[in-house]
Amino acid sequence: MKLGVFGGSFDPPHLSHVAICSFALSMTDLDAILVVPCFQHALSKDLTAFEHRLEMCTLAFADLRRTTVSAVEQELGGTSFTLRTLEHIARTNPGADLALIVGADALRDHASWYRFDRIRELAQIIAFRRRGVDVGDEVRLPAPPEMCATAIREMLRRGEPVDELVPRRVLSYITHHGIYRDE
Repeated sequence: MKLGVFGGSFDPPHLSHVAICSFALSMTDLDAILVVPCFQHALSKDLTAFEHRLEMCTLAFADLRRTTVSAVEQELGGTSFTLRTLEHIARTNPGADLALIVGADALRDHASWYRFDRIRELAQIIAFRRRGVDVGDEVRLPAPPEMCATAIREMLRRGEPVDELVPRRVLSYITHHGIYRDE
């Protein structure tokens, strides 16, 4: 079994995140994708409560077969590091071939990652294009529609519509729980 791992803040998950998983499942030999919201950002980035982000991911990816949302980084606790997460997933999925799904921008900045050499040993890298970033042959997936979670949060704070950027169920959840309103 070939298992893709797609991690991120997902604050909030948006339609580009869903598109990335759809592209990966359609254009590669992945059998399944594990969507992994980070628990505590390695760069000390302020995040919406994990429970909200986990539930929004569950709603965002609900209709995408072969995609599962995982709370593995909450289970591991502490600061989220890709290496630690991949090592855990490898241990709990013996025999699975892992692939890490990242943006070309993250791949370009791999020197700043903790033990990227070990990450490459554990997982094949599947990168998607990002405007203005060239990493040559490493990129295997097309660029998803350009969306930015930071901009979406700002739009929500201002009361602007985001229904063309965020899955309908996620937007309902955000509205119901008043997320991003008082930041």
